This record gives sequence, C-alpha cells and structure tokens, in this order.
Amino acid sequence: MKKVINFIKELNKKPYGKAVIFFGIYAILFLVLAIFARTLPSNGGNTNKNNKSKALVSKKYSFNYNVNIDDSIYSYDGSKDNANLEFIYNGEKYSLIGGKYYKDGNNSNSVDNPMKFEKFFMEENITQIIQSSYFESQTTYGDGRILYNFLISSNTINKLLDNKDTDFSEVPNKISLTIGNNNLEKIVYELDSYCKLNNLCSKGLKITISYSY
Repeated sequence: MKKVINFIKELNKKPYGKAVIFFGIYAILFLVLAIFARTLPSNGGNTNKNNKSKALVSKKYSFNYNVNIDDSIYSYDGSKDNANLEFIYNGEKYSLIGGKYYKDGNNSNSVDNPMKFEKFFMEENITQIIQSSYFESQTTYGDGRILYNFLISSNTINKLLDNKDTDFSEVPNKISLTIGNNNLEKIVYELDSYCKLNNLCSKGLKITISYSY
C-alpha cells in the first residue's frame, strides 16, 4: 500500500500526472460500479416474466371463471381439452366449436357468446397481458405456492385486446397469479380503472379464474 501511495505522489509531480490519476480513479470506479450492478437482483417489469408466462399455457384443465361487475356476479364452470371448450352457465351447457358457441349440444345453430369479458379468459391473451405488465412483487408460501403481483395500464390492455390507442391518465390495474407445482392455479384481475375509463361499468370489475388439472 505504501508503494502505491509513493507511486501516486511521484506521478502527481509530472506534468501529465494529474490527468493520469484522474482517469485511473474514474476507470476503477466504473469497474466497481459495473461489478456491483451485476450482483444486484433485477426488479422491474421483466423480472421472471418469461418463466411465468410459459406456465400460463396448458392444453387440458377444468376451471371456474367468475366475473364480478358492479356487484353482479357471472360464474362459469367448465373444462378445456386442447381446442374443445365446454362450460355451464346459469344451468345451461355451452360449447365452443370452431370459434362459435353452441347451447345444450345443439351444434346446428350457434348462439351469442354468453361469457362476459371473454378476452381475459383466453390463454393467448393472458400470456400477452402478463408479458406486457409491470412485475411488482412476489410472495412464496410454505407449501411452495408463489403469488406474483403485476400492474398494467388500461391503455396497454386496450392496445393488446382491441388494438385501440388510448391515452388515459389513471391508477393502474392489478393482476395476481398463483403458481403451484409449476401450474397456474389462479388469476385475479382487478380492473376498476379499465372498466370505468372504457365506460363498461360504473363501480368496478374483478375477474377471478381458478384452474384444476
């Protein structure tokens, strides 16, 4: 250490010495900061996002899709096997075949889509929504389940689901995912801002999807 100090003193006496010392210290400082930054865990919108979005897609499962809008509740219980979707709503059986909905096994006449806010249910949309959300936090429970919390703006949702450009100033919407045994167990959308700003409701919108395999 003493030799280093004497070297710096001698270098400082030379005409170019101060410049060499300045840039030398700057280079060392930059190197230290770079190493420090690499050791920090990332904490932003992209944290673990790809891993979580991959867990969303499954070919076969049972589900409960629950929509709570302005204190009115719409509940759908069903199953999906690859492209085949069946569910019960208000005591009636529905199926989705080739992009069309049919009722009570009558595949000759299609009916209007009975599923409220269906776009939030479809797997491809869920993956896009999560990939476009800001990762906020995660909680790991004793049984191994992990809860992930995300934030997403209504402007982003409008662009993703309806290809519509909006410029709302708002409190962001919230999304939570529960993952257990590498499977998606539950999604909870809290979409009050999205719903009100798009004039879809007056109080609020909450969508919960529970999965079993």
